[in-house]
Amino acid sequence: MPATGADAGPLFARPLCVSCRRCGRKRVFGSTSVEARQLESETLSRLVCRHCGARDATAVRLSDDREAARWLKDR
Repeated sequence: MPATGADAGPLFARPLCVSCRRCGRKRVFGSTSVEARQLESETLSRLVCRHCGARDATAVRLSDDREAARWLKDR
């Protein structure tokens, strides 16, 4: 049985970048945050956009916090 959540290793220590599909607002959960250590499905099911109230978001895992900061700035 594969490990899940915080026990799953390096995959779950990578930053989680989330974007609201309705308004386009973006958020990055750094590699040390609880949200970044959970599965995407667990995190996305709980998220609500503070700007528009939507519960529809997309998530991307990037390799490190520097790349996540670049994603937030450039997109």
